[in-house]
Amino acid sequence: MPTVFHWTGLTSQKQKAQGSIEAKSAAFARAKLRRNGIAPLQIRKTSHFLAFSKNKKIKSQDILIFTRQLAILIQAGVPLLQAINMLAKGNQQNSMREMLQSIGKTIASGQPLSAALRLHPKQFSRLFCQQLNASEQSGTLDATLETLAQQQEKMAVLARKIKKACYYPATVVVVALLLILLLLIWVVPQFESLFQGFGATLPLSTQFVITLSHTLQQYALPLAGTFSSVIYAFCKSVKRSTAFRRKLDTMLLRAPLLGMLLRKAAIARYARTLATGFASGLPLIDALNAAAETCGQRVYQQGIITIRDAVLRGQAIHTAMQATDLFPHTVVQMVAVGEASGDLDTLLHKVAERFEAEVDDALSNLSSLLEPFIMIVLGVLLGGLMIALYLPIFKLGSVM
Repeated sequence: MPTVFHWTGLTSQKQKAQGSIEAKSAAFARAKLRRNGIAPLQIRKTSHFLAFSKNKKIKSQDILIFTRQLAILIQAGVPLLQAINMLAKGNQQNSMREMLQSIGKTIASGQPLSAALRLHPKQFSRLFCQQLNASEQSGTLDATLETLAQQQEKMAVLARKIKKACYYPATVVVVALLLILLLLIWVVPQFESLFQGFGATLPLSTQFVITLSHTLQQYALPLAGTFSSVIYAFCKSVKRSTAFRRKLDTMLLRAPLLGMLLRKAAIARYARTLATGFASGLPLIDALNAAAETCGQRVYQQGIITIRDAVLRGQAIHTAMQATDLFPHTVVQMVAVGEASGDLDTLLHKVAERFEAEVDDALSNLSSLLEPFIMIVLGVLLGGLMIALYLPIFKLGSVM
């Protein structure tokens, strides 16, 4: 995990500046500062826990609001440094306010906005900073900020819809499993003591439920520990192992319904990022690098890197896309038309809008299909459990 360093240095105009930066070591921090036009004088390692606790509170929604507000202030004619200071003073969140104050100090030292934002890579992506840098050179900062805000809003809406579609069935399943565990651990033993007075052989289903209850009561702690260890190891593998994450993404892409949804979402992010990069005047290679970072799927990320390498060798982008076998024929054809007509950014925007609409429709259909399926499965599990418990009582009543 990168370390946070506090630095002081001189800008290209020989003015003193200071701020914080994340890097693997002090040497990497110095190199990163020099690339941003700052000659470091002093670099001091800060408390990682404090820095992490500050940075983790800044969410993508906070960056979206900041971008939108800054665009409005710039369009209203407010000078950049004054706009940053206004937003810093008016922000109620400590971590966000401190970051804006640091950005303001860097700008006051003579650095452009893009260079100031590059010192906060966790909050501002490379594409974000590259687009701002291009707009600063062309004098279209206000329009670019508005475009970036719109792009962030669309990406946030898409991500929120996908999360919502996943959270609902997951929540229902978790609550149902907890209810089943509660019945097996605390309710079934009460019925077992009742059955012991019957003096009759219990049905096989009831015996199975009682055996399962005994197993859970006897091995509850080992099972809980094993389950927690598996979940912990899984999460660590997802975060640290690129190969494991790629295999997991491959499995998810092959899953019915969910795979189709993830493919369309990845293509929508790819097209949206690439179109925005083109519209901002970024070189194709830089736009492809940014698209690889934002696509959200390791399989597509590797595919986009393959496309970038092919473009570097002189291939057309639609030919490189077709070779990866990750994009539908219609998308490849639209990109080919865009390349031929010189209007690639417009056609990519249309691709993004189309696939975002398809993701929206797919999420609605998925929710409609999942709800009855989950209800049926839970009904069978809970209903079967209750029938197994009450079946001996029903048989006893029929004998009497």
